[in-house]
Amino acid sequence: MRRTVTLMGIALCVATLAQAAPGGNATPAATTVGLFVTQLAAAVEGEPQTFRSAQATLRRLGATGDFNASAVLTEGFVTRMAGDLGINVTPGTSPAATVSAVRSTAIAGRLATYLEARPNFNTEGLPTACLSSENRGACVNCCKETGASANACAHFCQSNVPPPPSDGEPTP
Repeated sequence: MRRTVTLMGIALCVATLAQAAPGGNATPAATTVGLFVTQLAAAVEGEPQTFRSAQATLRRLGATGDFNASAVLTEGFVTRMAGDLGINVTPGTSPAATVSAVRSTAIAGRLATYLEARPNFNTEGLPTACLSSENRGACVNCCKETGASANACAHFCQSNVPPPPSDGEPTP
C-alpha cells in the first residue's frame, strides 16, 4: 500500500511538472511582421515605437517593400529586410519557415547592433558642384575645402561623374 501511494505521488509530481513546463516539446508560437518591425525600430532608436513610426524609421534606413503588420514573420522576410538595410545575411534553407517571438527579439537586437556600428554619412550640405570634378581625388579635395571630413567626402565622391573629354583631346 505504501509503495502504491509513493508511486502515485511521484506520478502526480511528474504530471504536474510536465504540465507546468513552458512549451515542453511544442513549437514556439510564430510572431508577426508588425511586431518584428516595431522591435527592430525600437532597438535602433532606443525607445518604443508605434508601427507607423517604425515603418518610417526603417524606410529612412533603406528598407523597402510593403510591411503587412498582421503577416506571419518568416525567415525570407527577415533576410530581405536585412538586405534592404545593407546587412549581408545568408538565407536559411527554408524562406517560408516561421520565426518565433523569442527569436525575432534576438534578431532585431542583432540587426540593430549592426546598424549602429555602420558609419552614417550625411551628405546634406556637401557641395554638389564637386561631383563634376575631373576625378575622384579632385572631388574629395573640393569637398574637404568646405570643412567636411575626409571620410565623409570620400564616400560622397563615389558618385563623382567627371566631365566628358574636350574635343581637342584624343580618346583612348
